Amino acid sequence: MQVLQPARALVTVEYGGFLYGAEYETSNYGVSDFSSVSNQPIACAVCEVAGAATLMIPATTNCPAGWMTEYQGYLMANYYSHRKGEYVCVDKNPESASIGNSNTNQARWYPTETYCGSLPCPPYTQDRELSCVVCSPSLNVSGTVYTRWGRTSCPNDTELVYSGRAASTHTSESGSGANNLCLYGNPTYLQHNDNQQQGARIYGIQYYTNGYGLRSFYSLHQHRAPCSVCLKSTAETNLMIPGRNDCPTDWTVEYKGYLMANYYNHHKINWVCVDENPESLGYSPSGQGRWYPTETECGRMKCQNGIKGAYYQDWELSCALCSPSTSRRSSVFTHWGSNSCPNGTRTVYSGFMGGSYYSYSGSGANLLCMQAQAVYGEHETQSQSGALLYGYEYRTRGYGLRNSEFQNVHNRQRT
Repeated sequence: MQVLQPARALVTVEYGGFLYGAEYETSNYGVSDFSSVSNQPIACAVCEVAGAATLMIPATTNCPAGWMTEYQGYLMANYYSHRKGEYVCVDKNPESASIGNSNTNQARWYPTETYCGSLPCPPYTQDRELSCVVCSPSLNVSGTVYTRWGRTSCPNDTELVYSGRAASTHTSESGSGANNLCLYGNPTYLQHNDNQQQGARIYGIQYYTNGYGLRSFYSLHQHRAPCSVCLKSTAETNLMIPGRNDCPTDWTVEYKGYLMANYYNHHKINWVCVDENPESLGYSPSGQGRWYPTETECGRMKCQNGIKGAYYQDWELSCALCSPSTSRRSSVFTHWGSNSCPNGTRTVYSGFMGGSYYSYSGSGANLLCMQAQAVYGEHETQSQSGALLYGYEYRTRGYGLRNSEFQNVHNRQRT
């Protein structure tokens, strides 16, 4: 058997990105069954299941009709005042990994508590640890699953799996999870403690739109945002395209809308595509979790005001959720750092990497592959300073990758 030799490692510290192993931080955080693994390295397993994409449903222990339970667990993320992590569903019978040291206090997972205000209580309960369930389709279910943000229903020719409430972290808290979740509307729980434990927290999302460029959204300012999880049985994959409100050739628009995230100098949550005809689940003065429209910021992103198809400074960015027009077995991935796709695959579109400004605490946490040309919907031409999106560039000299390919693209725009 051929033994692969390890690549030559650099022994100098370059201070680029750092990666750490994660551990459970669960003692005295509301779930007593997790006390035995507190400070232990977290185990994980990557699983393959036949059928449509699996689905994690937060705030319930039950799968919808036609779906099978893979496992139940607890929603966990980083500590609310630390740095952003990701909300994940951790098995209710946790195991520790058999590698690494314990209690290093580098990366940590905490149970997630509900906070009322933007989330109505009831049906949710203040300070209660949220459960979750991971579901897979039964044998007679196939297709692709996506979330329609801002709506309680799904488009025609799709099936509503469930509807719920958009939720994420507090606009002014630096920790917990950056991803947006569609919380189940009628929560069910596993073990919990209703006293405040102050681990990870989750809040309802509200539209913050008055004075932020989308006049058709003004009346929904500080209203709670809904969401719906949809199954399309005639497609195997889906794709959110930022910066345009149409889909590539051979792809169908499921819904279109506007790119939204948190305020640029608050704290990051993921960019999502919010339906252009949003609905409300009622007004709340709390202002805990927020969505702001996203504006184009020029510089690394090339703008040519007055040129059709170009990006325009300060215009609110549109988006579209797309699925293949013809029934075909396929999946989609992003080839970061390249203008083309590998041999044997088909290019859906190419463009450049977009994200939040490196020194701003807010806007979006996730990276986006922006198309080379934009298509705008409703917009204002002056700066509203909600969420802001910038083009990205490589920073590679002096950061460990000595091969000439990365040295030559230092300070150039990322594709």
